[in-house]
Amino acid sequence: MVDLDIENILGKVFRHKRLFNYVITPQSIEENMVICQAGNGITQHIPTAYFVRDWKLDNNIDLSTLLEYMTKYPDNTPFTTVYNDYFEYDDNEIHSYIHYDDEESNLSRFPMWKITSLIKTERDEIINPYTMIMPINDNIIQLAQDELDIMNELRADNEFLDFEDFQGFEFGLIKLLEKKYLREI
Repeated sequence: MVDLDIENILGKVFRHKRLFNYVITPQSIEENMVICQAGNGITQHIPTAYFVRDWKLDNNIDLSTLLEYMTKYPDNTPFTTVYNDYFEYDDNEIHSYIHYDDEESNLSRFPMWKITSLIKTERDEIINPYTMIMPINDNIIQLAQDELDIMNELRADNEFLDFEDFQGFEFGLIKLLEKKYLREI
């Protein structure tokens, strides 16, 4: 079991390491769960071990400023919306992202993964932020695409599996992509 020092996480803002625009603020730790606010009226229960593994402190986002921006949005608006609108740095350069292609997929249950390269304003219009898997290093797009093609084949070959059986397999593929291609934001 992983112990967290509650004094060092409450009142702070964390972002997911891979899903960079997934933002939370821990409220409490209860029974090996980190209870987090994830938006207006949105609570997330994250197992402590997963919190330690997958989340990083973002010192560039002040909680009171985040909450102030959130007052402009209706209930059930996630912090992701405010992060994308106010906090994500926009260098106006083209960057690449792996995301689900849920519109052009030929799979019945698991949409294909694809790489798209865009500036932030185009990305915000074209890619649904909730289908994004991760930003990738822009200088290795072809290597990532070659591997993604193989992974999409593996995913298609295993589409017949029950979703619960497939989750671990899918997560393993994502962790491999993360280890090799993740661009830190």
